[in-house]
Amino acid sequence: MSEPAGNTAGPSGDNNSPFDTIKDIQLRQEFVRLMQEAIHLEKVARNVESECQHVRRERNKVNKDLDARSELASQIDRNDKALKQYLDQHQQNAGQSQPLPERLEQAIPKHKQSISDLKQITTKHFSAINALNHNSKNLRDASDKLERDMNKLQQDTDQFFKRLRDECGMDLRMFDRIIGDEVRFIGERVKNVVTMYWDAKNGKLPVEL
Repeated sequence: MSEPAGNTAGPSGDNNSPFDTIKDIQLRQEFVRLMQEAIHLEKVARNVESECQHVRRERNKVNKDLDARSELASQIDRNDKALKQYLDQHQQNAGQSQPLPERLEQAIPKHKQSISDLKQITTKHFSAINALNHNSKNLRDASDKLERDMNKLQQDTDQFFKRLRDECGMDLRMFDRIIGDEVRFIGERVKNVVTMYWDAKNGKLPVEL
């Protein structure tokens, strides 16, 4: 059997490289695969972490919009009660046949416009909530897959070390520094990403993620 040819990614440096000490072709290929997978998962972890931050920003904006919408709804409710009170007083004092005071004439269309604005704001807000839920679901799926892939990489790495020891009788310390440290480093990133996801999911916004 021949060794991997071409531009296969992975350590191949000088005669002192741990990669060069692996004589079994399958183990050499597995070494390269593990390193490629570690590099790939590092990129995935960065992407998921970036999406976590994006979802957090979305959540913060939706929270602020929710507060603004609630405040506008409360203001409209107060204005509505005040207008009804003024209209009742006007009808009692002047009767229905008398024209409304100028202040009331101006206030009524403004009140109607505020109601229309609230409807538009509510529509946009629900659209933003739906987008947030969609992005959060994608984030959850990506986070779950990343965690599964990371666990698989850890298992494969442990199995690789076992084969080096059992089949080749090799010193594992040099490989542990290369692959083991890499896997542990990415594992910490995965844990951070998963923690960020749960922080985002357990936020204050009263919508289902």
